[in-house]
Amino acid sequence: MMLEDYLRESKVYYREIPTPAELQDRIAAAYRSFRPETAGEMRVLRWIAVSAASMFAVFVILLNSSPVFARSTHGIPVVGDIAQVFTFRADFKQDPGQTLTVREPKISGLKNNANQNQINLLIQTKVETAQKMLEERSEQEREAFLQTGGKAEDYIPAKSSITYSIKCSDTKMLSFVLDITWDRAQSSLEQVFYNLDPNTGAALTLENLLGRDYKTVVDDSIRKQMEERTAQHSDWMYFTGSDGFQGIRQDQKFYVNADGKVVVVFDKYEIAPGFMGPQEFIISAVRPSGASSAG
Repeated sequence: MMLEDYLRESKVYYREIPTPAELQDRIAAAYRSFRPETAGEMRVLRWIAVSAASMFAVFVILLNSSPVFARSTHGIPVVGDIAQVFTFRADFKQDPGQTLTVREPKISGLKNNANQNQINLLIQTKVETAQKMLEERSEQEREAFLQTGGKAEDYIPAKSSITYSIKCSDTKMLSFVLDITWDRAQSSLEQVFYNLDPNTGAALTLENLLGRDYKTVVDDSIRKQMEERTAQHSDWMYFTGSDGFQGIRQDQKFYVNADGKVVVVFDKYEIAPGFMGPQEFIISAVRPSGASSAG
């Protein structure tokens, strides 16, 4: 069943792949510059435009489904940011203890090769460590179930995954998140956020993006949004006192969304009851007046 879900998810992903604006603009420019004199020439031109968009979709699908193809494209010049983040390794495992889906990302195209290699090594190490942890946990939970009298045929395998999602990708920002999930009797989610200068690979901080007063700006915004949310939802609440929000941490989790806005993230149970899940707060546009630039 999980394999069917995996294939269905891949089909949806394929259908939702957008053609980059840069490629669309080039196709449109070529279309305008050519004045077909016959109906046959018009049909040929339309076929070329459709084929170009289709070839791009196939290229992205191969990057995200074939590790061999992904590795073979390393170092090949590409249009815009097509291959900035791609699936280097895709894996699906199913055993009596769990079904595990893995999509390991890598980054490509940074001008600083040393930084790029270091970041990719950190990602690879994190994915491998997480996969080992999930496999060990599935074995331990199934073994504990059997040792306490449970029958093998009654055991419900865990559904776990290591995947990623791109939050923002342009000439100034590369922001993506690695999601490590476990779902059985209890569910858990670990997120690792990567916010990088796409040219140098330097990690971008909240101070880089929001300026020297970032902590005051973020803390005030979060407190205001918490008040607004509890006013709108009578069953919502945030922890108070020493268990409540005390201000953002030095290593606060965040990403930059597609609109170029900082989104601060708190884990499930961190500042609110578990039924509210992870909490996200949109702060402001990136690089307001006075913000410092990444080194």
